[in-house]
Amino acid sequence: MKARIYVSCYDALFVAMEDIFLQFKNDYFLDDFDFIVFAISDKFHPEDINPTIKRIFQTDKYFAFNSEESFSHSYINNSITALFLKFENKGKISIKSLDSLNKDKLNIVFIPYNNEKCICDDLDKIKIPLIGGVCSGERAYIYYEGKIEKEKPIVLEFDNVDYKFGISLGYKPIGPTYKINVSLKNKLYVIDYEDASLLTKKLLKNTNGKIENLWYSPLLVISDNTGIVDVVRTFKSIKENFYTEFFGNIKRDSKVKLSFATAEILLEEDKKVALNLKRKISPDLVFNFVSNAREFVLGELKSKESEIYAEILNAPVFGFTTFGEIGPDYKHQKPKLYNQSSLIVAIKEK
Repeated sequence: MKARIYVSCYDALFVAMEDIFLQFKNDYFLDDFDFIVFAISDKFHPEDINPTIKRIFQTDKYFAFNSEESFSHSYINNSITALFLKFENKGKISIKSLDSLNKDKLNIVFIPYNNEKCICDDLDKIKIPLIGGVCSGERAYIYYEGKIEKEKPIVLEFDNVDYKFGISLGYKPIGPTYKINVSLKNKLYVIDYEDASLLTKKLLKNTNGKIENLWYSPLLVISDNTGIVDVVRTFKSIKENFYTEFFGNIKRDSKVKLSFATAEILLEEDKKVALNLKRKISPDLVFNFVSNAREFVLGELKSKESEIYAEILNAPVFGFTTFGEIGPDYKHQKPKLYNQSSLIVAIKEK
């Protein structure tokens, strides 16, 4: 499989798409393509995206989604990033719904973001592993075959490929362990018999009141089975005297701890994950799903993450920010929603 990534920073949709098309035409690495994947900023009007792709690229062999930022290697872009794929053997891509998946293939899932709906409600019924993320933006949709999907997850099914995945967390637990007494999906009401919103307000006291500053100290959910960190949960909002909301569900009776990490700690964890994957596979392509909140913590060093993956794995990295990362559980049996992680899947055509 050959993979090539092109980026355009233009603010006009047609101009940006045409710029990418010209980059492809002038690059002799690929004579043609089998499929294109677009990461597109939500600043463009949704109704314009499908017609523009069709007009410029003259194909239905594409898949597009909204992401606040996308990147190739160390270049971070807030317009459009496009991945062109050309299979050299029997590899292929199909677009699937959650009810038509094959567990023996690589299933990369994209979930539209709707602020009124709890993230990943649809995943609870899935019994096979998925890898992917929640699209990011004020409104974040999926575009394919002339359609706009605003609610349901859509899957890119890769056939005849080998793959390995890794999840970089890096946040270190601090302080006491708390127990969730009352919760409903992603809203916490009572923690250790105290109002969850009041505890969050205390944390905000020395952070100028901005919920984003709590992204340096997200909540860690501790697994009852292993006693180690199960998932990270990102603070989303607070409704005083009522609840604290997170980017992901937290079950009642869960044990949780606060955490902390610096940019250097997170990048060191990225290196460990990439080196571990390098021992297992020599990929043609790497997908990188990275949390918006993690990028916030990385700050000026956020471009280093994909750069680390590209250099260690020696492959193109197609990366983008998400409002939640999807990866298999520790038994590799069903999908879970992660927050503040950097999830990578390294792919090689058979």
